[in-house]
Amino acid sequence: MHRASLAVCQIKLFRADQPGAGVSIATGFLWRINGRVYLVTNWHNLTGLNTDTLQHIGSFTPQVLQVLVRHKTGTANGVVNMARRSIDVPLYSPDGEPCWIEHPKRNLVDCAAVRIAEAESLDIATINEIDFEPALTPEVGADCFIIGYPDGLGGPKGTPIWKRASVATEPLPAFNGLPPNFLVDSASRKGMSGSPVIMRHNGFFANGPTLSDSSIFGTIENFVGIYSGRLGDDALGFQLGRVWERNLIEEMLVADLKGINPLDLMKT
Repeated sequence: MHRASLAVCQIKLFRADQPGAGVSIATGFLWRINGRVYLVTNWHNLTGLNTDTLQHIGSFTPQVLQVLVRHKTGTANGVVNMARRSIDVPLYSPDGEPCWIEHPKRNLVDCAAVRIAEAESLDIATINEIDFEPALTPEVGADCFIIGYPDGLGGPKGTPIWKRASVATEPLPAFNGLPPNFLVDSASRKGMSGSPVIMRHNGFFANGPTLSDSSIFGTIENFVGIYSGRLGDDALGFQLGRVWERNLIEEMLVADLKGINPLDLMKT
């Protein structure tokens, strides 16, 4: 099984006082840094707010996040045994303060993270600990995959769906003058917000301007960012979605651990 599939989680968000009154579904992925495990997803998933208008997307404000974490339970006769654990995490402290981490530009960067302390003792896969090829970066027309749960649908044993996409805009400069992001062309669906995006290249990869010892022939992949949903309200429409680049996630989490403003990191 692909390790990226193991790191991706289906999530549900609901009210603490009325769990059955309203439920929204989304996707997230696990990230480990300094021994801490975080679920990374979109800011709009946790707040329930539209990033452009700051109006409510649905009929309620999420108060509890429920995540299904896949973890290794042992090995028998060469077969790895896996299980899924459901973990509920409150999104607000008793005094009403948000428990998640967000970029200092808030809704202008649709990324957020919640620490999943209960997962830190489990044998899990995390997206940032997979041996990807960092030299493979987004370029217009390149193939990529959005890994998530469209309309809550999963594959065998609750594994995520890999939706094929292609990079639709030049990564530089960033689309629409915002922090680093680009658009992808894909027939994505609700529930995939918060999915990781994996670039894939098959064949010869020079890994530089000329042929060298570091050149690669085969299939290589790299995690490049987080998908945050389609542009526009039409489910068919032009089928373009936004991807926020990986470095924004790293800045957000590193800054939280150091207790500093991520904007200061961006200046260095």
